[in-house]
Amino acid sequence: MKQTVGLVGLGIMGGAYARNLLSKGFEVVGFDVDADR
Repeated sequence: MKQTVGLVGLGIMGGAYARNLLSKGFEVVGFDVDADR
């Protein structure tokens, strides 16, 4: 079973954190006020 992680803020730091978690097999749910991120 995959663990799910939620992130708020997908800027430079949050985006890198999300990519790292994805590469380690986590499911990532993210939110950012800028819809393009």
